[in-house]
Amino acid sequence: MRETKLTRHDVGRDKFVSEVWNWKNEYGGTILKQLRCLERCARVSPPAVDAHVQQLDQYLKKFDEELRRERESAATTGSAAQNLENNVKSTSGRGGRKN
Repeated sequence: MRETKLTRHDVGRDKFVSEVWNWKNEYGGTILKQLRCLERCARVSPPAVDAHVQQLDQYLKKFDEELRRERESAATTGSAAQNLENNVKSTSGRGGRKN
C-alpha cells in the first residue's frame, strides 16, 4: 500500500485487513527475533546498562539543579531573559548547536 500511496480508507476494510496479515506474516518473525535478542542483551549486560542509567540520572539531577538555580536567580533579579541568554552562551561549548 505504501508503494501505491493508498490509505486504508482507499482500499476498504477487507483488503486492508488482508494487507496487515500479509505484512505480519512477512515481517512479524523478524520483529520477534529482534525483541528476543534485545531481551537477551538486557539480561547479559545489566551492569553496563545500570552504569549508563546512573550516569544519565546524575546528569539530569545536575541539570535540574542548575535550572532551579537559574529560575531562582531570574526571579530575584528580574532579568530572566538575560539569564537565559547567558545560559545558552555558556552551554554552547558542550556540543550544543552553533549559530
